[in-house]
Amino acid sequence: NNSNNMSLPSEFGYVAVVWLAGGWITNSIIGGLVMKARKKYGVEYPTLYVSKGEKFEKEFNSCQRGHQNMIETQAIITGMALFGAVGSRNFALANTFGGLCYLIGCYLYAKGYATNEANGKGRYKSGGAVKYIGILTGLVTCVWSGLLMAKVL
Repeated sequence: NNSNNMSLPSEFGYVAVVWLAGGWITNSIIGGLVMKARKKYGVEYPTLYVSKGEKFEKEFNSCQRGHQNMIETQAIITGMALFGAVGSRNFALANTFGGLCYLIGCYLYAKGYATNEANGKGRYKSGGAVKYIGILTGLVTCVWSGLLMAKVL
């Protein structure tokens, strides 16, 4: 019998709110930082990054890079967290907390990156590393839930 009678824990609702709605809100807020930088430094659309050697290259690109980092990571990490939350009530609660850490960390990372410190050091000085709590929570619970579903555990 290959049936899996897993059901969503009621706490899954928290996970969906944090990772999906919260993710959109956070991404929009960080995007707003880039919009302000566009205005401040005179960078018009469709320019994604200012070319090397141009005026305000480092200032604008540092702000844009902080936002781009969230865009690059958000989809897969959200998927891992949502799938990981299916495994149990505790996994759902862990991913709710992890999601808050990820979102707060992405905001702090972007704000810190925008400070334009050498080699992007501001992204971690600002507390941006807290996002890795959410990333690791999503990863571990995703793997664990997958192994539970495959009846390995």
